[in-house]
Amino acid sequence: MIRFAVSYAMGTDEITTNHETTRAAMEEAREFIRKGYHDVSLTDLGTGMRSSAGDIKKSLDRVDEFYRDSW
Repeated sequence: MIRFAVSYAMGTDEITTNHETTRAAMEEAREFIRKGYHDVSLTDLGTGMRSSAGDIKKSLDRVDEFYRDSW
């Protein structure tokens, strides 16, 4: 079941990929942000909530910090 969509701008096109899990969607969004793509966003198709690149980075930073501290 598709639950999340990750979108980003590539030139004049908008590319959207679909994911079943939050983790898969967040990891792909991280990769697009790292590569410098513009207008990266993650949408929860169940709730309609959309996260911007800044929101995604903050969430990923918190997760990374949690795992760093748990070692």
